[in-house]
Amino acid sequence: MSTPRTFDEIDETELLVSTDNAQAYLFQWLSSTEKKISEIDIANLKAAQQTLEKTLLKIISHPEGYPLPGRAIRELVGRCLVSMYSRGETKSMFNVVQSCMRIVGDFKSLSERDASKIAAFSCIGDIMASFGSQVMSFTAEICTTTLQTPNSQILFFPPPPPLSSPNNPPQVSNNSKKGHTRLPSERYPETNEKSVNG
Repeated sequence: MSTPRTFDEIDETELLVSTDNAQAYLFQWLSSTEKKISEIDIANLKAAQQTLEKTLLKIISHPEGYPLPGRAIRELVGRCLVSMYSRGETKSMFNVVQSCMRIVGDFKSLSERDASKIAAFSCIGDIMASFGSQVMSFTAEICTTTLQTPNSQILFFPPPPPLSSPNNPPQVSNNSKKGHTRLPSERYPETNEKSVNG
C-alpha cells in the first residue's frame, strides 16, 4: 500500500446536491483525511498543515453551502486536529484554538449558529485534552465564555424532569419526614458526587 503524498480538497459541488448527500460526503472526506494524517510522511503533512487547518475550521464554522457540523462531523474534525498536532507542527495550534474561541464567543449570532458553537467547543475540548499544557493561557477565557454562552445548559445538558406535575408527582424520601419533597440534589445523588469529587 502506497503512502499518501497529499490531501484531497473538498469538492464543494458535492455539498450542493442535498443535505443528506452533503453530510455523507463530508463524513467520508473527514474519515479519509484522518487516515491520511496518520499515514502521510511528516514533511508532507507539515507542508499541507496550514491549508488543512483552514479547511477543518471552515467545516465547523458552517459557511453557506456547508452542512451543519453535527456530532459525527465535529468528532471527526476534533480527531483530525489532534492527530495532525501529534505528528505535525504545534505552533499553529494557538491560532486554531483562538479561531474556535471567536466562534463560541459570537453572542450576537443567530440561533442556527448553535451547531457551530457546539462544534467549536468540542474541538477546543479535544485539543485541551491532548495538549492542554500548551494552551493553558486559554483556560480562563474558555471558562468565562462557557458561562456567558446563552442557554449553555440547554445546549450541553438535558434538562431535569419537572419537580411535580399530574404525571410526575413529587417523590418522597424514605429517610425523610413524611411529606418532605425530595430536592433535586437528593433525586440526583450522582450529581452531588461529581461536584464533590471534581
